[in-house]
Amino acid sequence: MIRWFANNGIAANLLMLGIILGGIYSALFKVPLEVIPSDSGWKIVYMEFRYRGGTAKDVEKGVLLPVERALEGLSGIREINADGERGKAKFFIKAEKGVDLRELRENIRGRVEQISTFPDETEEPKIVIPNFSSWFSVISVAVTGDLVEEELREVTHKVRDDLLEIDGISQARVQGDRRYEISIEANMQKLESYNLGFRELADSIRRSSIDLPAGSINSESGSLVVRTRGQAYSKSEFANIPVRASNGAEVRLGEVADIKDGFQEDKVLTDFNGKPTMFVLVSRTGKESAIDISNKVKKYVEESSARFPNGIKLYTWDDKSLGMRGRLGTLVYSLLQGSILVFIVLGLFLRPKVALWVVIGIPVSFAGGVILMPFLGVTANVMSLFGFIIVLGVVVDDAIVTGENVFSKLQSGINPLEASIIGTKEVTVPVTFGILTTIAAFIPLLYLNEGRFGDFASQIPPIVAPVLLFSLVESKLILPAHLKHIKPRNNEDGIFTRFQKKVASGMDWFIKKAYEPSLKSAVKWRLTVVAIFIATAVIMAGIWSSGRIGFSGHPSVEGMKVVAELNLPNDLGIDRTAELTDMIERAAYDLKKEFVDPKDNESLIRNIAKVTGSQKLGGRYDDSRSQVIIEVTPPSMRSEPGPKNSDIASRWRELVGEIEDADDFSIQSEIVGKRNNDDAEQKKSEPLELELRGPYSEEKNEIAQKIKLLLRMKANPDYDPNFISNINNIESNPKMIPNPMIASSWARINRGDDELEFRLKPRATELGLTQQSLARQVRQAFYGEEAQRIMRGTDEIRVMVRLPMEDRRSLHTLARLKIRTPSGSDVPLATIAEFKTKKSPNFVERNNKAEVIRIGALPIDGSVNILKIAEEIKPEIQNLVDEVKGLSFQFTGYIAEHKELKRKNLIASISLIFALFTLLAIPFKSLTQPIYVLLALPFGVIGAMIGHLIMGINLSWLSIFGMLALAGVVVNDSLVMVDHVNRKRADGMSLMEAALQSGVRRFRPIILTSMTTFVGLLPLLMDTSMQAQFLIPMAVSLGFGVLFATAITLYLIPCSLLLADDLKKFFLALITNFIGKNQSRSI
Repeated sequence: MIRWFANNGIAANLLMLGIILGGIYSALFKVPLEVIPSDSGWKIVYMEFRYRGGTAKDVEKGVLLPVERALEGLSGIREINADGERGKAKFFIKAEKGVDLRELRENIRGRVEQISTFPDETEEPKIVIPNFSSWFSVISVAVTGDLVEEELREVTHKVRDDLLEIDGISQARVQGDRRYEISIEANMQKLESYNLGFRELADSIRRSSIDLPAGSINSESGSLVVRTRGQAYSKSEFANIPVRASNGAEVRLGEVADIKDGFQEDKVLTDFNGKPTMFVLVSRTGKESAIDISNKVKKYVEESSARFPNGIKLYTWDDKSLGMRGRLGTLVYSLLQGSILVFIVLGLFLRPKVALWVVIGIPVSFAGGVILMPFLGVTANVMSLFGFIIVLGVVVDDAIVTGENVFSKLQSGINPLEASIIGTKEVTVPVTFGILTTIAAFIPLLYLNEGRFGDFASQIPPIVAPVLLFSLVESKLILPAHLKHIKPRNNEDGIFTRFQKKVASGMDWFIKKAYEPSLKSAVKWRLTVVAIFIATAVIMAGIWSSGRIGFSGHPSVEGMKVVAELNLPNDLGIDRTAELTDMIERAAYDLKKEFVDPKDNESLIRNIAKVTGSQKLGGRYDDSRSQVIIEVTPPSMRSEPGPKNSDIASRWRELVGEIEDADDFSIQSEIVGKRNNDDAEQKKSEPLELELRGPYSEEKNEIAQKIKLLLRMKANPDYDPNFISNINNIESNPKMIPNPMIASSWARINRGDDELEFRLKPRATELGLTQQSLARQVRQAFYGEEAQRIMRGTDEIRVMVRLPMEDRRSLHTLARLKIRTPSGSDVPLATIAEFKTKKSPNFVERNNKAEVIRIGALPIDGSVNILKIAEEIKPEIQNLVDEVKGLSFQFTGYIAEHKELKRKNLIASISLIFALFTLLAIPFKSLTQPIYVLLALPFGVIGAMIGHLIMGINLSWLSIFGMLALAGVVVNDSLVMVDHVNRKRADGMSLMEAALQSGVRRFRPIILTSMTTFVGLLPLLMDTSMQAQFLIPMAVSLGFGVLFATAITLYLIPCSLLLADDLKKFFLALITNFIGKNQSRSI
């Protein structure tokens, strides 16, 4: 086939053109652009219950515990996270690997439907499989203006509707608005005078506010539909509903109740740049492009001034497509610069025409990879694009080996066509198995899919494998057809030609005068050389164990936001929360003046968002929580890099100072790649995180507070136990001091709300009252009774009957409240019930059937070794936990993932070595020679570690993944050399001569493949953009590992082959001598 394509250049060119056109078509029409993969390892089923009026404990007792018991033993479930809050229960059910989520969802639905003990106030559960590509927004639009809430809501919904009408946008939702509600607020005095109760008011609404079809009349003139129309929709219509009193008098609803047509209570206050705001979140679905969506939304916002009156302003916010744009920019930048560098290197050391046809293999191979992306279920996202970047320097290795061999044949005088065919065939076996070993090295990343970094790494093999396979096709079928046109240089005598000849001759001179003599010396003293390499490995192991090279788990890459979060005790109220949040916001505006770009004097703080009464934008109401977010201009859009986000966060903390009232207060820069446990509540998922497990109690809260303090502090190394302290000098000898490696610590402690607990007195039983009737009537007064739900336009509106807000906020109402007995008489509440106050949790978090408190800490940056910190404080945490019976703790998040990743990484490494051994043993037809080739692997790892030292970055899991990928690339060079040794040995050459000649003959392709791999990654290594920082650790492992392993290959492999032969001869001589002595003795 190689000869056929070489002789039929048109077929080769059509094949190349077909692959490129297929790749372009697939990229434009088949491969959608999204922010994160639609299936990013988040194997969960989400279930949500509404429990009207239920407290967190009611939700736990009535929903969480029954569901946990029902799902116990259900196959396919790995973990159940259950959250209870006021009026809602949520379940995040994590599936075992390989489980069909749709089948699991139906099994869960079947178990839940069998539960018969749910309270009457619960609604049907919503059970879904989240699609995270549409769950996360691509971009948001902030709609601001000095408008009343109803007008701002209408404008925001108009923006949403406008965006949905744009072609290419099919998913948008409003965030920050409240639902409409009609509140029938009964006057207690008037109810008493008319002898009415809440039930009578609700029943009157149900009877009168109704549209009911009454059939049809079939007359001679035709059929007429008959229906009654009485549904109330407006305040005046509800006020006119008749209510019949017990004495027979008829009054109107408006006479005994104040009717408010407004919004649901518990308003979360949201501001954007100092103005009231609501948001429209735009997501992608199907094959929609994230970048296309972002462009269309930005265009709409730019044109918004003509659509809306003065005073209404629209801003774009949280544009996650910027990461995609940056990654695409990095890919194109690295591709162009890498290709140019590869072309320059090959053009100088081979010939420009050879270099040109080798470099053309890059777009051909990439196009082939893009063709297969839809078939492999891979989209263009920030993860998969890295696969193209990382394979850039590797993809031309097979073409280089082939092109260099053909070039050598041309130099020897063979005609170009035969040189192309023979040169290609000669290296077919090592090149083919080299590609296979490289693919095999990336395959383990598919199975490291536990945790955030496993999700990232598993996107790379489906990109790398097709690209490398198409590069093999290109180097074997397309490249020879082009190389046959290269003629020997006879009369060319240009300036560049002379320069290129000198460079190429310079390499030949280096090989002859430097490498060959040094190789002869190395093989002469081969035992010493091998010992030196082993000593180098031992030294690097010592450097690693000394902690000189840190391990941070994940690279520290700053995002575009800095977030301040405030959590106050529950009893301080919304006014105190708003006061402190305003103070934090004022400090943010001071930052806006302080941090400016020196060139245009524009502030680096682009926008400031504030939410009061919730822990996040769009979150549930919580009057003790708030958040202020500042959006920072990316470094790529500044005249100079300027301050890091961590510097801005540190300055913000200085301006705000300590907040003594706060349970938790933190200011931290957003970290790209940090994954939250769930989007619905944005639970913290810091690198250092743990769960305190056990039943709710004040003692548990105290232990959680102590652990939080422990995470923030460390033992004072200068503490003197013999120091005599008093009230005046105790601070001069503290036992614990703040840990400089930890920026902040937090604990989601459930302080609880004050709760009134009612119990019936004996008198109540005599009057015929039950606990159920008492609970129902108290609930009607304070929470309210839902009389009905109506549709007004596209809005579903609840109609609630209850007491006015001022009555519901006063304890005096309890003294005035009357309870109706079965006989129809009203008695004061205090007559038939007693009550006491107690603390009740305002939320419940459960994980695998245990109630938990989440506690965590945020390191100052990614260089902090949190694994070491966790190991050091683990005994102290255990001592604290042991103080209270029934408590336990476990590390979660990254600490827990680390153990599983470490185990899987070990399995992957062993599997990889076995796979490489197998792939090498087949072409070598030997079980010993693969061992010599694999000797280069540990030295490639050493090179990767040296690279991290040079670049001044810590090792991370992405570095480890790069080392796994490095294995296949390192093996390629050794494979090429050992294959050449075998062929020379087959020609009758001695091992010494074969090793020396193979080293000299394969020096050029080995050096060139290593140089092109490194220079292909060089633009990425030098990139200072935010998007590149997340990719650099893996590129450092691959680039520097290849460089170091090249030296190993050029010297260690020949020395190892000869040393192994020496050992073989030594042991054979030893055995022969031993046998000879035994035979002489027997004689």
